[in-house]
Amino acid sequence: MRLLLLILFSPIFLFAQSTDIDDLLEKVDELNGVEKADVLFEIGNILMDEEYDEAIINFSEAYELYEKYESKYQIHYVEAKLAYIYIKKGDFKQAEKFLKQAYPFFILMDNSTDKCALFDHMGLYYMYQYKFDLALAYFDSALTISEMFKFDEQSMTIKANSALIYLSTGKFDVALEMYYDIISLIPKDDTIGLATLYLNIGSCYHNWGFTDSALHYYEESLTINESIDNNENIAKLLNNIAVVHKQKANYEMAIEYFQKSIKVKKILGDNKGIGRSQMNIGAVFGSMGNYEKAIEIYHKSIVILNQHKEFGSLARTYNNIGNNKIELKELDSAYFYFRMSLHLRQKIQDNKGQISSLISLADLFTHEYDNIDSAYFYASKALILANETKDGYSKLLAEIVVARYYAQNMQYQKAIELLKPNIEFLEQQELHQQLAEIFEIISNAFEGLGDFKNALSFRKQYENKKSILDNIEIETRVNELQLEYANDLRLVAKQNEIDLLAKDHELSKSKTRVLTWITFAIISILILLLVTFWFYFTSLKQKRIIRVESEKAKQLVLDKTQLENSNLEKDISLKSKELTTTAALIVQKNELLQQLKGDLDKLIVVSNEEEGLSHFLKLRRIINGSISFEKDWTNFKAQFEQVHIDFFTKLNAAFPDLTNNDIKLCSYMHMGMSNKEIAAMFNITQESLKKRRSRLRTKMNLEPNSNIMVHLNDLFI
Repeated sequence: MRLLLLILFSPIFLFAQSTDIDDLLEKVDELNGVEKADVLFEIGNILMDEEYDEAIINFSEAYELYEKYESKYQIHYVEAKLAYIYIKKGDFKQAEKFLKQAYPFFILMDNSTDKCALFDHMGLYYMYQYKFDLALAYFDSALTISEMFKFDEQSMTIKANSALIYLSTGKFDVALEMYYDIISLIPKDDTIGLATLYLNIGSCYHNWGFTDSALHYYEESLTINESIDNNENIAKLLNNIAVVHKQKANYEMAIEYFQKSIKVKKILGDNKGIGRSQMNIGAVFGSMGNYEKAIEIYHKSIVILNQHKEFGSLARTYNNIGNNKIELKELDSAYFYFRMSLHLRQKIQDNKGQISSLISLADLFTHEYDNIDSAYFYASKALILANETKDGYSKLLAEIVVARYYAQNMQYQKAIELLKPNIEFLEQQELHQQLAEIFEIISNAFEGLGDFKNALSFRKQYENKKSILDNIEIETRVNELQLEYANDLRLVAKQNEIDLLAKDHELSKSKTRVLTWITFAIISILILLLVTFWFYFTSLKQKRIIRVESEKAKQLVLDKTQLENSNLEKDISLKSKELTTTAALIVQKNELLQQLKGDLDKLIVVSNEEEGLSHFLKLRRIINGSISFEKDWTNFKAQFEQVHIDFFTKLNAAFPDLTNNDIKLCSYMHMGMSNKEIAAMFNITQESLKKRRSRLRTKMNLEPNSNIMVHLNDLFI
């Protein structure tokens, strides 16, 4: 399972941090030797949690100086710091290098603080690589030391990291126990820490399925964060609260909180987050059954996510659109969006995302197209990835499709053996929908084997699960109606709250006048202080201006690159539209000429005059020569190659025996043209086209009933 939250507490530091980096920067140029190395080390300490690359530069310079002057003790401290930064950057090869160098030194030391810090770093190293057992072992060692010597701050950090692992692996009770332990350690004046802790506890309850408790802690955290204007956490909490309301089928409230989250993200300039929130609003409309509105909002989020290269969220959006298209019975369109989602997830090597897209495609071919062979093709790929990633639930979904394929191909025993081991787990998790599918497949398999006793037993279990699912659907509808009634009551309460706030506002006006005079006196004192410090900060400001100008120059280069990429995408989109228009015009022209040719044939038959007949025959030859004229193919091919680059090169490399007509047929099918349109392009009947398809399957070594279009799409992804 993926990590659900970021590490939310500061790391353990080996040295105390300086608070004024500008003073240190001025000192660096004045010092030499070990003293300069010490200052560089402190600068790295300050930067290590935000400016990773700058911190590495300073630590590396310090490392070289310590080596030069043989300060072995300090070298190992630098190694520990560099290991921590590379862990946070995800560069585990470099992190491992420095940990191996530092580990023997700290193990032999009597300094408990430093040894505790190293164990914590080792735990982080393994946690970020999803090696949770090793991570917990090191965290336990660090926790033992910190509790023994009463290092409360370190204990909070280590418990937070351990709780994060338990939360990520579904051990919610253990995670909660650790979070509640942290409450007793956290200082009373640490409002940020308390707000973060409530957020974590809310997330734990949320993932455990206790939505009311999750809402309580999210709202507690939101209140604290609003009091200190922590917009980053406010946006996150508003989003989480919206998700809970969506799960509770309280859709209006979900949309309201997602929109509040978007407003805060606009203040933060978080355009990526805005795109993700738009995607979530689309999902709410989909849950409400308003699929057209959901797709409309999804397309708005696509524009934002595409601009910021958020390919993971973009892939999820495409997959969601595909699901909505199924509900609208636009199956070919659903197939297209599922394929787009799969393509993006392959591009970013998101194996778990690929499994989701493959399962969606398998379900589409199973339940909508009734094409179990194609469903098996996608499900078997999903099953391989699920085994590699150890994703148990996705593996189960893929096995259901594969078992259905076995059953339909009379491999009954294989279907039964594949599904039976999953029944106990599904019963424990109360996953009635999947159990119903499994019982139905197993019942059919036993019936195919002639074992009617077991077939009847599993059929009864299938009917029982169907009954449970029907009752759940009824209960869900009743709950939705109750929520609608509760919302009406909430509106009345809201109006009463507004009236009360108006009264409070009148009362606060009188208090404001008194506070104004007090504020004026304080401001006067502050102005005197500000004038005193103005000259001091002017020199520091100049340094910051130089740094900002440098960042602006970098941003200009980045903006130019993004603009060029945007223009390239628009050009490809325009060429794709021109290609579609060209194909449509060729089809329309050939259909019109075919119609004229047919009408002339009728006139020739009824014509009695020799001279008139001669003119009709001449006109017929001209029309016949204009249909499928080679120039049409030349123009079409030129535009096609601009949109589908290397298509013909790859096709010829894969199938060198294809004729010119075979290549044309492949290109028309790759565009998604219908049989009628393709027949018009070739000036042949649909029956003749069917024969051409059959010959093409033979040349491509495909099964007689296989889908050529699916095979082509797989070849060119």
